[in-house]
Amino acid sequence: MTVADRFNLAAWLVDRHLEEDRGEHVAVLAGDRTYRYVDVADAVNRAANGLLACGVRREERVLLVMNDEPALVAFLLGALRLGAVPVPTSTMLTPAETAAIGADAGCRVVVVSAAYAGHLPALRAAVDGLFATIVADDGPDGSPAPDTAAAGATYRWSELDDRTARSEEHTSELQSR
Repeated sequence: MTVADRFNLAAWLVDRHLEEDRGEHVAVLAGDRTYRYVDVADAVNRAANGLLACGVRREERVLLVMNDEPALVAFLLGALRLGAVPVPTSTMLTPAETAAIGADAGCRVVVVSAAYAGHLPALRAAVDGLFATIVADDGPDGSPAPDTAAAGATYRWSELDDRTARSEEHTSELQSR
């Protein structure tokens, strides 16, 4: 038995607070919004189920090109919950620099904030084996995320919610990990 079989950082950072009746306590402050542990747990499970729906498996790399926002927490911990390896990058990098990191790490999925959807074509061109991308939110001004259809198999987080809500398989597989 390895440490990975016994310890999950997402469970330690989130689930234990629920188990110890601290679900209503503040977990994340983001601007003028407050997220309780129950909110974070829900977002982490949604992100993990979305990654699972995209085919992410244990030990696979997930590139994160995201603003410092609650969705980053959700996808970072969601990847860890699955046993995948999150690869967070600086949003100050150029698309080519981000693509080089994604290629070097062997990322299979990339999650971007809508503001960085412009990185997707460079990532698709540079990263062998990249099979899905997720746009985690709407545009920075609340507008819909840019059209990324040309970048390949791209989903919005809300679309993945719809896909996973229809499938009990994803939830049962996630809970068995």
